[in-house]
Amino acid sequence: MAPQMKRIIPLSFAVVFAALPGLVQAQTYNLSGEWEAPFTTDYGFRVEQARIRQNGNSVQATKLTGDEYVPAGTMNVRGVFNSNPFAAEQVCAGLGLEGAHWEKITITVLDRDHFKVTGGCSGDVIWKRLPGPHIS
Repeated sequence: MAPQMKRIIPLSFAVVFAALPGLVQAQTYNLSGEWEAPFTTDYGFRVEQARIRQNGNSVQATKLTGDEYVPAGTMNVRGVFNSNPFAAEQVCAGLGLEGAHWEKITITVLDRDHFKVTGGCSGDVIWKRLPGPHIS
């Protein structure tokens, strides 16, 4: 009977291999486009839309629909999509953008057309990509 051979994997290879799934997934999806998500505020239920522009792994979202707190046209999310989930920041404010400041959020890309935002001033919200061609 032949002796059983043990397979040795160098630690450096194992560390790189373990890191690859997150890196590959982060590079798989381009978040550029128009997105929407439902929100409930003190003033009722609404669906808000945002346009995301991704340049490399830098991500910025600008509101297409505004509300009593943050008006349309405001760049309200910024982050670096270098893993999944990834850390980002969101603009939070009182009525009329009073006291506007950045709060930490976590973005988890669920698939090509959905991502979840956790934390910040909007709580846990799932965003959905809008179909069709858009200027991004």
